[in-house]
Amino acid sequence: MSETLTISRVRNYNILVKVDSNLINPTRVKYPVDLLTNSELTLQINQFMLIYAIGSIQSRRFNPSNRQKFTDKEDLIEKIKNDKDFKVQIDKIRNLLGSETLGKISEDFGVGIAVLVADYLYDIDLTTLHRITEHGKRPDIKCMTRNGDELVVESKGYSNLNNLRGQLSNAQIQKRSIVSDIHAVSLTLLSQDSISTNEFIDPPSQPNEKDKELVLKIQRAKHYSAIFSFIGQSELSKYFSYMKNRLEDTEDLNILNKKENLYWKIKKNYREYRIEGEIYKGTLERLNDEKLIFLGIDQNLLTYEGFYNFQEYPSDFEHYQNGKDFFYIYRDGICAGELFIDDFKEDINKIHHFQKRTRISDVDDMNIISFEKFIEFLFIENGYEVQNFKQHYEVGFDFKISKNNKSYKVEIKHLSHKNKRRKSYYNDKSAADILITNGTIEKSVISERNNPIIIDRAYLQDICKKNSLLERVIR
Repeated sequence: MSETLTISRVRNYNILVKVDSNLINPTRVKYPVDLLTNSELTLQINQFMLIYAIGSIQSRRFNPSNRQKFTDKEDLIEKIKNDKDFKVQIDKIRNLLGSETLGKISEDFGVGIAVLVADYLYDIDLTTLHRITEHGKRPDIKCMTRNGDELVVESKGYSNLNNLRGQLSNAQIQKRSIVSDIHAVSLTLLSQDSISTNEFIDPPSQPNEKDKELVLKIQRAKHYSAIFSFIGQSELSKYFSYMKNRLEDTEDLNILNKKENLYWKIKKNYREYRIEGEIYKGTLERLNDEKLIFLGIDQNLLTYEGFYNFQEYPSDFEHYQNGKDFFYIYRDGICAGELFIDDFKEDINKIHHFQKRTRISDVDDMNIISFEKFIEFLFIENGYEVQNFKQHYEVGFDFKISKNNKSYKVEIKHLSHKNKRRKSYYNDKSAADILITNGTIEKSVISERNNPIIIDRAYLQDICKKNSLLERVIR
């Protein structure tokens, strides 16, 4: 690899890790955890890997649209302080976005850190990492180690120590609900003034009796289906779901035919880049007026034989092309690239902005940060100049938009995917001229005195399908 690969493209942070002494087994000497002589250590974590680890587990929907949730999760980086130690802007998140959003962000960071600590202690096979989807009390994370053992981890992330401790007994129950070789509970305490800490606790369990080779391959298929759901590439997510069916010896010819047809579509239509001797097939979408993002996969994983025999890369690595285009290649063969638009002027109009393919179900899955950016995108697409007032939360609205010498104050309200059918709260003393929400608003509660423009769930769903409809409702 070239010398430029040693240059860090993104920030690294330090976290403090405290390992349960019962996890350290110097007589086994099978994992890095067994070699620890001190149960407390400082671990360096990488931004790209943190976001990737979060997305591997926190991807909730099985059949996504093509919207890139990878980019949404990068919004979390804005909440980390500019410091060599991992510190989160807790007060700012709570004041601007509320305690519920702070809880969700804490959960996301907790999951990502749990994965990275598990990788450091147990040397996991990244190609098998996935979220456990069974109902009832179950851990969050399942994967295989490179030594062939099955590992499950229940993760908890909080910004309050008392809340974190209160979840410990529940986490221990959840981790025991799945048969596995190794169980662990990860407790992450986020801090804004000192280094954030992670505790990895509980001893290993008894080995299970499963066919380890088949378990590894099926978990590998689940991993790629989940990670492409997170990235927002529905075709590749479905493709690896079909690959899982193939591994389970399905006799459903309809599924096998779908897999074959999808394979040839990917082979024919996806862009490819050759990096360090390997070919990566993927898609390009616009991030902004300057950059594109490429998200793809080692093409060897697309064939049944290549998938079955795939060997995880020794490590993640960085790669530069043309002196400026940057690629981050993960150990599991996934490739994320940031490319400059200048190199694509001849066909830039064929490359869509990732927000354009947003569906109402994507909106429900957003956090308030992503929802805010999506609404801002919609106005810009319709020719409005946008001023974002989110940082000045005392003003009582989120945006000021202007076009053709007319200006409007805009307020947004987002309901989570769990509460999407709930009625949105409307304050008739609001200063906003336009209210946008993914919930529903009873027209009877709107004050005739204020009479704001209401864009609630039904109309927002139409706007997601056709962005230009936004302007029609603004008088």
